[in-house]
Amino acid sequence: MKITKTVQFGTMLAGSLIILVVLAAIFGLTLKQNDMIKNYIHISARAYFESIVLTRRWNAGHGGVFVLKREGMKSNPYLDNPDITTTDGAVYTKKNPALMTREISELAKRYGTYQYHITSLKTLNPTNAPDPWERKALESFERGVEEAAEISRQDDRKVYRFMKPLFYEKGCVACHAEQGYKLGDVRGGISVMLPYNEIETALKDNQQRMLGLGLSILLVMGFTFYLLVWQLMKRLSNTVDLLDNEKKKLEETQASLLDERNKLDDIVSSIDADLLLLDRDMKILWVNRKLRERKAYASDELIGRFCNKAYCNIDEIPADCPSKLALETGKAVHQEHPITHPDGTTRFYAFTCSPVKDSGGNIMHILELVQDITEKKNQEEAFEEHVRELARAQKALLEKNSELERFNQLFVDREFKIKELKDRVQALEQEKKQ
Repeated sequence: MKITKTVQFGTMLAGSLIILVVLAAIFGLTLKQNDMIKNYIHISARAYFESIVLTRRWNAGHGGVFVLKREGMKSNPYLDNPDITTTDGAVYTKKNPALMTREISELAKRYGTYQYHITSLKTLNPTNAPDPWERKALESFERGVEEAAEISRQDDRKVYRFMKPLFYEKGCVACHAEQGYKLGDVRGGISVMLPYNEIETALKDNQQRMLGLGLSILLVMGFTFYLLVWQLMKRLSNTVDLLDNEKKKLEETQASLLDERNKLDDIVSSIDADLLLLDRDMKILWVNRKLRERKAYASDELIGRFCNKAYCNIDEIPADCPSKLALETGKAVHQEHPITHPDGTTRFYAFTCSPVKDSGGNIMHILELVQDITEKKNQEEAFEEHVRELARAQKALLEKNSELERFNQLFVDREFKIKELKDRVQALEQEKKQ
């Protein structure tokens, strides 16, 4: 079998589809990894936000924290009485949550890691006023948006900006009571700014690695499909040719066997009898055509079922079952039995059951020949009844013959007596004449 253009095209198409699927999977994996990297910085920003919020709550929970006022440290001008002096003359100044947040942010910015910014649409400290992006985020928080994030450029670097709202809580009352907020209102928000250049570099490196992996797979798959598979198809073609030849031979053999089987079936079916092949468990393995064509049975209802139930219409195998006796004795068994069919009719059958043995003498199957002898039985019964009627007629004839013999005897005796009387009369007449 030659490799047709259709097969060649189909092989190339299959190879191309597999390569495309693999490349699509790599592309999808690349996008997934990019999302994971981007999600990482988003989770980090959220963690920084939660960290500073917890710190603020700790500060607010203590009503602000006083620290030793060192040289150059300014007091918070937006707090009433932010400083206290101890008995030993030391001055402490109060750090509220907002001031603490700004100072931590400045410290983080100084070391080049991240930066916080606390802001609000109503700020007490002008330095906490929001930039355009923060204002837009704060306005969205008023509408129920839960968080905001974007990638933007600051100076000569890219940064990842993240912001979530701050809600008016009990700890906020001390500093913002006069601003008219209610508990649960959006007080403002904290924005977190993280460097994004390293993340962008990681994304580019990941894309390049995945691109290289895709090209490598493309080359390997191309080599595999267009060289190895091609050679394999040639070998497969030769194998298919051999299989086709073997298939043709097998089909010819099967056709020959089927022909022989049909001939054998014709021969077996020419016998005016049912023929069944049973296994050692008395299950029917095969029946001849005559039995298959019987209206009282259907071949699909016989094959695989127990002979006593399917054919003889009895639930249990009787002790004198001829097939069972043939299996036990290893000899042919002949018996005559009546069978009541599923349609309710009863007929007489002659069973001849013979064991089928293998080359080692082991019984493998039982061949059961069943002949319908109902007409024969009826004729025998009619003949016997005719014989009985002849016997009765002969007896009656003998009785009549006996009576006739008695009558004849009486008639003969009477004739003798009449003759004797005649002789005596003649003698008397002669005596008178003398």
